[in-house]
Amino acid sequence: MGKKQEEEIQGASFEDLQFNGSEVEADSFKVCSLGRHHIRIDKAECTISSNQEPMIKLTLVVEEDSDDNGAYLFDYLVWKQDNFGRIATRIAACGYDFKKLKGTMSEIASTMVGWEATVTVKHELYEGENRAKVGYWIVPQEAE
Repeated sequence: MGKKQEEEIQGASFEDLQFNGSEVEADSFKVCSLGRHHIRIDKAECTISSNQEPMIKLTLVVEEDSDDNGAYLFDYLVWKQDNFGRIATRIAACGYDFKKLKGTMSEIASTMVGWEATVTVKHELYEGENRAKVGYWIVPQEAE
């Protein structure tokens, strides 16, 4: 995108866009607690991993009657043949028959938005802070 085109995005010059920090509060990021949680796939974006592999970045939101309601988690599905088993597990955990699902990476990603599942959450220390991370996706017969 050229400089002139960037400056004309949505009819405003970048010079006209203002920010006043005294008028806002920083968003807080809720760290999801350990254990099992009911999630919904909020976003499924096709992107490239740090190793230059195609992948789907899943944004998950906890949806349950608990203090963790609304907390976000992230999971990454690297799109390569030797990783399709992990992808199939996530599809099965959402209650879908992965053997019947076919399509491009983009088609699969858009299909996954709105799916629900149960996951386990673990914590990892990253730069001195606890971060919540998906441990396992629980397939329905395991959830009982």
